[in-house]
Amino acid sequence: REGAVVDVAMLPDGRMWVAMNVHAPNTDPLPRIVLLDADGHEVGIEAVGTAGRVVRALAADADGGCFAVGLAGVMGDWDIAFWAVNAAGVQTLGDTYDYWPPTAPPHSFVDFANDVVIDGDVAWIVGASKGQHDEGVDKLFLRGILVPMDLHTGKITGTVIVAPSVNNWKQSAIFGATLAPDGVVVTGYGCDETCSKYRIETSRYAADGERTWFGPETVNVGLAYGSDVALDSQGRALVAGAVTQNGKLR
Repeated sequence: REGAVVDVAMLPDGRMWVAMNVHAPNTDPLPRIVLLDADGHEVGIEAVGTAGRVVRALAADADGGCFAVGLAGVMGDWDIAFWAVNAAGVQTLGDTYDYWPPTAPPHSFVDFANDVVIDGDVAWIVGASKGQHDEGVDKLFLRGILVPMDLHTGKITGTVIVAPSVNNWKQSAIFGATLAPDGVVVTGYGCDETCSKYRIETSRYAADGERTWFGPETVNVGLAYGSDVALDSQGRALVAGAVTQNGKLR
């Protein structure tokens, strides 16, 4: 098989859950989630997904299992894909989530997940959703999205949060997330209506959907994005990402 690892989540004893997409020659890629020991050797526990789905990220849960997210092709649409595997290697979840507001039909929004963090029994899935987000506006915009999902049932547990637009910054996406004492901190990008200008955007959201802090960076002509975020001991958000300088991504 050929393929690539996309994410790793550590357990307290040093074992590692690894998410990858692999394929045999001349076949479609399949998601593969594997548990390795502390030395990086397989222990015989794995879960393999179906063709047409891609895993992007995973997080370890408190019981030694993991929860993974990505994207799936469903009825001509892209939906959020998710999987759960318990500590014994039994896959307990493997399904998709399709976001749409009450005024829109199913599969009218393109959704995908980029990261996930676990807070108790809730998996916070972050990514982006493209559709008619603004009421009365026909244009389709890409917006960052946060989906709170029950770790055990796959049911939505609270408010699905769509990042708001700010003035002329009509579009956005979220790539990384981390837990904060009073919510979830996420990072990604915002761009104008045509995405000719970008900026790294980092935000904190409360569980009720309120954006309680917003930190946009300098406007950048060319691509700019935050790819991951962590909090230090003083509560500062440390963001890894890239910006375009002199025509080159750095």
